[in-house]
Amino acid sequence: MKREPWLSSLLGIALGVCMAVGAMGCLASAFELNIEYPRRLLLIWTAGSALCALLWRWRWGDLPVLLAVGLGMGYLLRRGELVEQLRQLIYRITYIYDQAYHWGLVSWPGMTWDGGAADLPVLVMGMLLAAAVCRSVCRGGSPAVSVMLAVLPLASCLVVTDTVPSWEGLFMLLFAAGVLLLTGTLRQEDPEQANRLTLMGAVPVAAVLVLLFAVAPQERYVNRTEDIRQSLQNWLQSFSRELEAGTGEALLELEAPTPEQMDLSGLGSRNPSREPVLYVTAQTGGSVYLRGMDYDQYTGTGWASTGSRAETFACEGQDLGYVSVETVRQFDRLYLPYYPAEGYMLVGGQAENTALYTQYTLRRMGLPENFGTLLVEGSAEHTPDPQYLQLPQQTLEKAQTWVQGMEEEQTASGKAQRVAALVRQAAVYTLDAQRMPSDAEDFALWFLEEAGEGYCVHFATAAVVLLRAAGVEARYVTGYLVKAQSGQTMTVTGENAHAWAEYYEPLLGAWLVLEATPGDVGAAELRPTEETTTPETRPPQTQEETEASQETEPEETTPAAEKASGFALWKVLLALALTWLLAEVQRKLRVIFRRSWMRRGDANRQALKRWQQVGLIARLLGEKPPEPLRELAQKAAYSQHTLTAADLLEMDAYLRTGCRRLSRHPWYRQLLYRYGYALY
Repeated sequence: MKREPWLSSLLGIALGVCMAVGAMGCLASAFELNIEYPRRLLLIWTAGSALCALLWRWRWGDLPVLLAVGLGMGYLLRRGELVEQLRQLIYRITYIYDQAYHWGLVSWPGMTWDGGAADLPVLVMGMLLAAAVCRSVCRGGSPAVSVMLAVLPLASCLVVTDTVPSWEGLFMLLFAAGVLLLTGTLRQEDPEQANRLTLMGAVPVAAVLVLLFAVAPQERYVNRTEDIRQSLQNWLQSFSRELEAGTGEALLELEAPTPEQMDLSGLGSRNPSREPVLYVTAQTGGSVYLRGMDYDQYTGTGWASTGSRAETFACEGQDLGYVSVETVRQFDRLYLPYYPAEGYMLVGGQAENTALYTQYTLRRMGLPENFGTLLVEGSAEHTPDPQYLQLPQQTLEKAQTWVQGMEEEQTASGKAQRVAALVRQAAVYTLDAQRMPSDAEDFALWFLEEAGEGYCVHFATAAVVLLRAAGVEARYVTGYLVKAQSGQTMTVTGENAHAWAEYYEPLLGAWLVLEATPGDVGAAELRPTEETTTPETRPPQTQEETEASQETEPEETTPAAEKASGFALWKVLLALALTWLLAEVQRKLRVIFRRSWMRRGDANRQALKRWQQVGLIARLLGEKPPEPLRELAQKAAYSQHTLTAADLLEMDAYLRTGCRRLSRHPWYRQLLYRYGYALY
């Protein structure tokens, strides 16, 4: 018995099991399914794949395979456990989707998620996937169906932002899919060469995946989908306005992947997302500012943050109880309330989330009770930091005309309140704001003098500029503003995203919030709105520690946080580049294998192999093979005549000419010729 069919069978079994384990591993880990007997599943998938490979070595193997599948499904359905576990699985998946998008649940009367086993549905899906892979390898079929079936479980994990498949399952799925795609087309033409390419290509595919996982580890995945969607919406709106103006000029600007730069020149209307971002529970009700990041450098058309800055963020005052923050995905920063009792180190304007918390609880401190008295009677010697007074010279000169007469104010807080009132009176609040015209030189001055309308970004920027012009140290801050209710969990969405000004008050030695946006007046008053019981001070906790502490604090109703997935734009580009690299490698290898194959044997055998290529190229060109070449092929096949090297050169000449003619076809056909057939 020939060796090649057995090698195809072994490769089919290996790839089938690998694909089943990878795809089902992604599904089970992402949705936290309970798999009680993983080893049994692996054993059954291996045995089932071996049976399929054995049966598909014969021409009529499809019939017994279908019969075996039917008998297995009948047995499982008769036991009744498969249907119940399948319902649990569907309920679990739709529950996750409903939490994210409110699509609704698929459930049955009395159905609840009890964390029961999902072995049988996973067993059936994995077995069908393994069988499909095994058939494409053993029968030399297209791998498209197998890969599509494998992509479905992975795609289900990417629909929402809090389901992350395990790296082991993702690696095995991508490895099997990559090998199948690398060898699929060649397997339909030459199974022997495809088997060799499979063995040779397995190591490069694995190496590429290892490199990809090393460059973009899962714990650093950041979901940029919402950012890209918002940028596209802003671009479409600006494009429509440009068309109405008759210019037709518009540029698509995606938000930068790092937060250190903020461009204000392209800022247009705002359409905030309603998708959950945070869950916040505050013991004391009222306005809770969750500070994300501050920017200290104003360029006239944007903000930038100096990464070398380091300072402690704290203030001694009233005890406002705890604040619990839970994120729907891992952020690279902590969102801090004003003010953490323990104090936090800000590096580059933010508190870095080095421990990768998705849930943390902080003690919150407000302003001291005697703050009003300090403003009247207090005094403090302080040398301003020029870093927080920096403005472009032209901006400074014009902004100083807006703050004339504020010298009479003796305190930074007095000047800040006058600046806030001035900014609020200068413009009206609207989300449908216009973009700064191209001939404007300064965003804040354009907003105050010409636009007359805007939202929090506009008001906060103008407030910081005027504060600095008045000699008050100030900076621009972004984060979330939550109208908290005592002890209740509040869902924070993109609609809560906010920007405000911070100014330094020497009397307290702390940075204070200045709210200059109309509609949020007084929101910076960080005082309790009702009497509450103050719990013991506690440091930031991990998710497991916080869940344990919830047993003694029934007022916390924050749901369990889960990791998030998503791919930044550069990771998508990297994946596309790696895909192209794999396609190019398999093309090169196939061309090398074909040339080597056509040189094997005597001249007559070489002529017959070339004749196969001649027929393929003639068919793609839509013509009949030249008659002289047909006669040479007939001589090689049916006569005792031995062809010469000159005869072979005639066939080679036609192959070269045919490839050049094919290269002049449309680009989409050239892709097929180059990567599908690997002709050149």
